[in-house]
Amino acid sequence: MDEPDTAAILPGDVLTATDEETHDSGDHKHEAEVASTGFVRPPFRVTCPVSVEPVLFLSMFSLALQAPLSTQYLWDRISEDLGYNGSKRSGCSNGSVPPDPLQTEVEILTAHWNLYISLGGFSVGLFVVPLLGSWSDLAGRRPVLILPNIGLALQAVVYLVVMYLKLPVGYFLVGRLLSGLSGDFNAILAGCFAYVADTSDRKSRTIRVAILEACLGLSGMLASIIGGQWRRAQGYINPFWLVLATNLASALYAYLFVRESVVA
Repeated sequence: MDEPDTAAILPGDVLTATDEETHDSGDHKHEAEVASTGFVRPPFRVTCPVSVEPVLFLSMFSLALQAPLSTQYLWDRISEDLGYNGSKRSGCSNGSVPPDPLQTEVEILTAHWNLYISLGGFSVGLFVVPLLGSWSDLAGRRPVLILPNIGLALQAVVYLVVMYLKLPVGYFLVGRLLSGLSGDFNAILAGCFAYVADTSDRKSRTIRVAILEACLGLSGMLASIIGGQWRRAQGYINPFWLVLATNLASALYAYLFVRESVVA
């Protein structure tokens, strides 16, 4: 029956109620479709075909920038504390010249503290990363991309406080433990590759993984190029501010633009 005929037979209030029910059912259907997808929409959407690549690039850049700088800072601080103002001797020097005992002590202490700091973060992350990986299968990948970046940012804050206040280098271990408790870079690495596995098909997965590997190489190379020259020009403070900024930018990007990939 045509709409004019229906309007002539049925009262106006019945037609209004029917239209409202149809509109409500359409709304419920749309909500059910959104809920069935299992995707948590971020506040903003990226129009270009990138997802977690910037997260991995920024995180790897900060890691490659701070790792050699922190080791060099340990050498300089321990040398200052022990009163050693010389430079490292080349390994090809004359063997008849006895080694400087003070330099040897600086080398030993630097190696020991570097080992303690690295082992502290690794031992904590060894237990935390598998738990975060299993949890991300249920809670989603976005938290695993955000929380470790926040932990790395806290580590950078601790390092900056130590440098500004000239605190003992043992406080570096506190920063590494904070980063390890949040998953450290290993959780970001696992989360990015898991996200690509969730969102890609069999045809595009190889190229997506290759792009992630390229992000690791390019960011590490870029950080290695600018890190040493920047330290010679301006010291340690400014490079570590960049480390803090890149970690915060990575976490902010993951929160604002990365769409959840785990279906609830």
